[in-house]
Amino acid sequence: MDSAVRLAKRGAYVDIDTIEGDLGKWLLYYREHDGPASQLTVSSDAHASTPVSKLYEQFKSSVLECGLPLEDVLPHFTINTATALKLASKGRLKEGADADVLIANKETLEVVHLFARGRQMVDGGTVVAKSRQEELFAHI
Repeated sequence: MDSAVRLAKRGAYVDIDTIEGDLGKWLLYYREHDGPASQLTVSSDAHASTPVSKLYEQFKSSVLECGLPLEDVLPHFTINTATALKLASKGRLKEGADADVLIANKETLEVVHLFARGRQMVDGGTVVAKSRQEELFAHI
């Protein structure tokens, strides 16, 4: 992590993987060693069995268990990653962006509503969007 901090201070993006389940510890370490917040991204391990759920669980743990402020943790998952990958329509709420919005319970960070590309995927904690396959077969 010391090498990552030095690299980030020189302008490179660095990434922390969530596979080990100790993201909060490493976010704290990075922060305590003056790693530039805008240069750090967080990702899941592509070969993990459920990378998305692992990623979200580590996000919640960093805030709820490690006590990191939500506003400090969130950019590592959103705008920093989108900026590093040059995805101008992702990671931010602005006119012309994809309208990806997650609304979570303030106390538990459980998903209450989720919109992806402006389409509601979760409503009141319940998945409401059909899969692409379900949509295709509905017309047959």
